Amino acid sequence: MVGHEMTEKIRNVTGNPVSGGNFHGRHNELKVLRRAIINGNHVLILAPRRVGKSSVVAEMELRLTDEGWNVISVDVQHAEDEAGCCLTICSSCFIR
Repeated sequence: MVGHEMTEKIRNVTGNPVSGGNFHGRHNELKVLRRAIINGNHVLILAPRRVGKSSVVAEMELRLTDEGWNVISVDVQHAEDEAGCCLTICSSCFIR
């Protein structure tokens, strides 16, 4: 058929962050994020809800782990204050 090419369908997954085979695009963002990490910089990712921030982080974690990095993921969204945030981070670092 003219104008119709066979292409792989991309599943638009909503809900939890995606990585691996369900992660598509964001090549430039991953490149910038990786460079910042390699250079020892802190990174803050700001964007509205539901645009894929967590998915970008999950994919970067997967890629860095595949490269031999030791990666620790910490979810601090339920921390009620600064002390709770610090406790959550420290607990995650020492439980491994």
